[in-house]
Amino acid sequence: MESIQEQLALNYSIKDLPTYISSRCLDRKTGGGDCSVCTEVCPVMAYPEGKRKRPDYKDCIKCGICSAHCPARSIAPPAVRVDRFLMALGKAGELGISCDEDDSTVLSLHVSCLAAISWEQLAMAAISKGLVISLNACGKCTREGFKALIKENLTRLREFLGDDLYAQKVKVLENGTPYVPENTGMSRRDLLQFFRHMPIDEATQTLPEPLDQRDSGLFYRAMLRDAVKDAALKVPEGAAKPRYRMTLPVFTDNCYGCNACALTCPQKALKFVTSGDTLIPTVEPWRCIDCPVCASTCKVGGITKTAPMKVSSLDRVALKKIPLYYCATCGKPRTKDAERGLCTSCLRKAKALERSEALKAEKAAKAAAEANALSPKDIDN
Repeated sequence: MESIQEQLALNYSIKDLPTYISSRCLDRKTGGGDCSVCTEVCPVMAYPEGKRKRPDYKDCIKCGICSAHCPARSIAPPAVRVDRFLMALGKAGELGISCDEDDSTVLSLHVSCLAAISWEQLAMAAISKGLVISLNACGKCTREGFKALIKENLTRLREFLGDDLYAQKVKVLENGTPYVPENTGMSRRDLLQFFRHMPIDEATQTLPEPLDQRDSGLFYRAMLRDAVKDAALKVPEGAAKPRYRMTLPVFTDNCYGCNACALTCPQKALKFVTSGDTLIPTVEPWRCIDCPVCASTCKVGGITKTAPMKVSSLDRVALKKIPLYYCATCGKPRTKDAERGLCTSCLRKAKALERSEALKAEKAAKAAAEANALSPKDIDN
């Protein structure tokens, strides 16, 4: 059987070191200067500033903090971090996470810093297994920046799950609170041995479908998508499915499906569907990273902003139904309040033709005036 790391490299392009996917980087998409998260959070300063980043991983400690906090998810996590996370998921019961400095708890996953765990990992574990996260060692930690990142992730987790589901699924240990799984019948030593031996076949059951190489930064997002799907299948018939809060683009009736936003979306999350005279913008929430690219690309006010929305699935969902309006000349879709009822292309052509006709008329008038100035009656015999 292939090891987990061999499977990650083969099917997901997840390698020993983090992988920077430049085509998905917000700094490149926005022209530079808008995002420097990787530069700020990397403890070994592997990421230079500027849109033309060329990471230097020679001193990389494979902590995974860069991939956990890149807002564009354009950095694939190092394989060793994914391996350990999957192995911890492979065991029955809640997933417990603590940092290496926390010796007061018996949990299945220890990491160098809790900031290395993304909110998507926390959400996936909470939905599928239940989550215990220990902050017991954070009080004595001097890395304030990393503590802020951990707090940010827990806030994002609560927003995603909602207060009720968060209370049901997440336990946060603070101020030295110990935790031992209930009804195990094991000593502390037995538990430690129990957590060390985790079968690969059980760990790999949570792997998502193979992703495109460019999508490797979305690995944990794909796992979260599948966890949401599995949770929905377990809901009793007739009961309401859980809804999760994601920040998604807000479309207006000015949209006419020009596709500019879909083409520039770093994660290819947007797609337009036409049904009769109705345009339906759709999005895959698991891909959407709440970046400003789509809104800044739209020149007609078709996308005004991004805003929190509740969805029951992270697969493709419809965002709005928009009436279609058609160009009076070519019949193609146009904006609702388009000038003269024309699409951009036909309006440009019409104005160009008017300018050409006006120029011809101006030249004709000028020629006529010059001819009148040289008429025979004015010539001296």
